[in-house]
Amino acid sequence: MKIAVILSDSPGCKHDLQVVQSALAPLLNEDRDSIISISVPWAARNWRRGIVERKITIGFDPDCVFFIEVVVNHSTLLKARHRVLIPNPEYIDDAILTLAGQCNHVWHKSRLSFDRLAPTFLSAKHTLVGFTSCDPSTRVTSYTSFIHAIGNVFTHRNTSTVVQCWSARPDWPNLHVLFHGGDLNLKLSDFRPDSNIHPKSGWLEIDAYLWLAGDHGIHLCTSEVEGFGHYINEARALGALVVTTDAPPMNELVDNECGVLVKPRTTIPMNFGTRFLIDPEDFAVTVDKILQLEPRSRQRFGEAARYRFEAERGLFRERVAEAFADLRDPCSSAKQPTPRDRFRGLDDEYRFNSLLRLRVRRYRPSAIANVSIKGIGKLRFALHSLADRWISNSIAAGTLFEPHVLNFLRTAVRPGDTFLDIGGNIGWFTVIGSRLVGADGKVLTFEPDPFNLRLLRQNLALNDCSNVVVCPFALGAKEDTVTLYRSIDNQGDHHLAAVAEQTERISVTQRALDDVMTNHPGRISVIKIDCQGAEVTILRGMRALLRTRPLPRMVIEFWPYGLQRCGVTVEDLAAELTPLGARLWLLYYDGTTEATTPEDLIQRAATYYATDPDRQADLAILSPDDAVMVAAMEAAQLRGPRGWRWITAVKSAMASSYWPF
Repeated sequence: MKIAVILSDSPGCKHDLQVVQSALAPLLNEDRDSIISISVPWAARNWRRGIVERKITIGFDPDCVFFIEVVVNHSTLLKARHRVLIPNPEYIDDAILTLAGQCNHVWHKSRLSFDRLAPTFLSAKHTLVGFTSCDPSTRVTSYTSFIHAIGNVFTHRNTSTVVQCWSARPDWPNLHVLFHGGDLNLKLSDFRPDSNIHPKSGWLEIDAYLWLAGDHGIHLCTSEVEGFGHYINEARALGALVVTTDAPPMNELVDNECGVLVKPRTTIPMNFGTRFLIDPEDFAVTVDKILQLEPRSRQRFGEAARYRFEAERGLFRERVAEAFADLRDPCSSAKQPTPRDRFRGLDDEYRFNSLLRLRVRRYRPSAIANVSIKGIGKLRFALHSLADRWISNSIAAGTLFEPHVLNFLRTAVRPGDTFLDIGGNIGWFTVIGSRLVGADGKVLTFEPDPFNLRLLRQNLALNDCSNVVVCPFALGAKEDTVTLYRSIDNQGDHHLAAVAEQTERISVTQRALDDVMTNHPGRISVIKIDCQGAEVTILRGMRALLRTRPLPRMVIEFWPYGLQRCGVTVEDLAAELTPLGARLWLLYYDGTTEATTPEDLIQRAATYYATDPDRQADLAILSPDDAVMVAAMEAAQLRGPRGWRWITAVKSAMASSYWPF
């Protein structure tokens, strides 16, 4: 296959070219395939065909042409069998729009790009491949200094707001500002020598920039708009604490688990994109919150950001390989893509929304994910047909959902055990627990939501889980009829407490676990509880079970804000845990563990967890005499930020693939 890559001559597109070539290199045959790249001026999109063909010489008739950001009117390029557009929505102006309609494939870097462009280019096949950036060799080592890079060309980064806010707060630490002299109305003379803003002007090559940026642990990436976000992604790759704008596509790369988001105040249309101007007051509050964090807490954000970068980098390569396989198919360009074809690579949420736009809901199939987990085997999961941006989204994307809890259970659950999965959802941990306990063991799973319950039973049948007992009710302190408030876009975020944004509600039965277990005699070995803040009331309903010895191995969600919404506090949780005399460990998503106590949990809830209502972890509750699990917890803590080597284990375990149709 002969391949040509056409790109704008901007630094960002040159970075895009490196990423695309790196992803395609393993897929090409040196003997049969060839690839060239041609950089063109941004103005070339307006050139007439005669001018384009005089200035751009190809030398062969390509089978496939990739247009990165810009499309040019060249007859040889536009008659290629495959014409693939990799767009930046904010740069799709009228000139590009006219030519882009001749592309028969669109590879989207972001979900925002798909949402904005798929309804426009109806004749093309749309694929969400995501994107990535080059992986630097350096890493952040200190999380005490701030940096804000404006860039060599692209200047929509809310710099004026950042500089004004920082100048007004002399009590804040030094901010290092990098900018290229001619691209913004900033001069070195604008900054007083005695101020807390330290500017650096001049052009920096990417390697030099990453080397300099690695000296600073907190990156203010307050973009107004991004095509993909190398600016943000480079900060994630360095393992920095990233501060960015709470708007798409910036918040596709960074969420409250791996960074800090600043709310926008004003929006400005920009072609198919939108510029988001941040709120100065919210920016000031955000910086103050960061300054209150301990260095270790800041480091955790950086480690989570780096983990997300690694995971999404691998997923990008897999999606490119799948999409490129379509281009290899000699029949793929001959057939008109159906609505089903247009959503390859998208999770349920975005496939659902886009089908609504195209009014072809009848084509939407039921999604089945095929997963293979090392040590457990091959599993199949029916996913939500409703929008779900968490559990089904994670499984559909080819990643292990909550790998830290999974690895806890792999160590804690043994053949012949009885395992309780409280908050079963679609059965992810129920099915895994069924495999772990074996034919001689038993699993009890509790799920009150009828929609999740349908998928839970379907997944038990798909995986031949004959050792599972399904309990279709909620657990609490006593038997009652309660209201379940259902989330619209997160099918794992239903609550037993009234939540303003969750308007759909149903009545469900609630029982106490102690009463339930009278019908299931025998020792309970392992318990998992994830019920969106209802953990305290569930513990109150299982006090008799918790008096048995040895104490069951337990892992529960620790979410102070969720507890508060359910009318209880971390003090109430501590009151339930203290009489157990148990050893407590916080489990983090990146695989680290941290020893804690009931008193320490109260203090953390008032400080670290109080700065962000979405901040949460999982809490392991173990008997002091449980030598195996205590040793595992201690080993994870002592071996540093990659305790148990979980991230490596996740990568090696995932021989999984996902076929949505």
